[in-house]
Amino acid sequence: MNATRIKWINGLKGIACMWVFFHHFILTFYKATLSGDPADSLTESGIDAAMAYQPYGVIINGNVPVCLFLIISAFLFAGKVIKLKMQEKEVDFLNICVNRYLRLMLNVAVIGVTIYLINNIAALIVPGLQLLPFHLNFIQLILEVLFFQWIMPSASILGTLWTMEYFLLGAIFAAFLGTWSAKKRWYMPFIYLFISFPLEYLLPHNFNIILGVILADIYYHNRIEQYFEFFNQKPLYLRFCENVILKNVVGIIMVLTGLFIGSYPSLAIPVNPVHVFFMKLFGKIFPASSMTAIHGLSVFIMMAGLLMVTTHPILSSKLLDKLGEISMGVYLQHGLVIGLLGVKVIPSLLTAFDNYHLAVLVIFIITLILTLVTAWLYHIIIEKWIDRIVKKIRL
Repeated sequence: MNATRIKWINGLKGIACMWVFFHHFILTFYKATLSGDPADSLTESGIDAAMAYQPYGVIINGNVPVCLFLIISAFLFAGKVIKLKMQEKEVDFLNICVNRYLRLMLNVAVIGVTIYLINNIAALIVPGLQLLPFHLNFIQLILEVLFFQWIMPSASILGTLWTMEYFLLGAIFAAFLGTWSAKKRWYMPFIYLFISFPLEYLLPHNFNIILGVILADIYYHNRIEQYFEFFNQKPLYLRFCENVILKNVVGIIMVLTGLFIGSYPSLAIPVNPVHVFFMKLFGKIFPASSMTAIHGLSVFIMMAGLLMVTTHPILSSKLLDKLGEISMGVYLQHGLVIGLLGVKVIPSLLTAFDNYHLAVLVIFIITLILTLVTAWLYHIIIEKWIDRIVKKIRL
């Protein structure tokens, strides 16, 4: 059961990484998908502006997969601690923190050094040429990799790396909160939810991290059964669990509901009545980060639905499982690939085709292939090397 769970979550990471890639690619050529403003459109029809307000706009909403990555990470790290406690094993919290920092830091270091070398080599060949927007000298790069990247949302190395701080601190925070969890503490999901409100004001995405912890606590301690039993309705719960078709239908409805809520615009002003309701509600609860909280809620509902569904043939497929394995490489490198192609290849292709959309399609295929190939190479060479280093370091 555990292996299956890990496998489909890995498939979900595969979807999330491609979701982020698709968002940044679409945003490059159809800028109005974010703002909903026809003035931002690069097309004559302005079709991308209309997409910002549609339910299917969730597929180009980059904030939702970021929330998905964060909630998956929190679920896994809190779940790891909860399982250790259930097995009455020691929770080595210090090494959890150190390993997480080293793993992320070394990945960011590789990307940072790669960009530094690309720009400097290009400048030697063609004086004054800067292939990628990068303004750090080598000492600044080292300081950024070791410290500054992890204490504030920073895009100094690469724009897509602004989330690294959340991936580090969020995982550590989730593991810490996991130490509070215990079978007899039936009230913990409510405690977690209560503390999420003030914590969200300190750092955006704390709400999402806590949602991942709540999922782990509910799942591993089977809280739903506990609550039904508390109200003397355990037989009702057991009948529901035995009805596989009903469980799957409810789970799928929850996934679709989460996707619909996730179509809440990232920048455009909502016009859908449901989205307007969430805007007003979360605007009062989280005035500074309502959009992020709404997208986090959408992911929470989706994840809860997936945990309810009894089989995951798509998420457990070999294709998505492999994408999940290279998700770190895709996440780290897709911005680099798009940025490098943007210097020469993309402008040339846009002028070579009379049809703008056809040109974008060709560019998409080229960019996707290059991203997947480089991510695969990154996984088998760099990530495995980093894994060996991290496993050797234990305090």
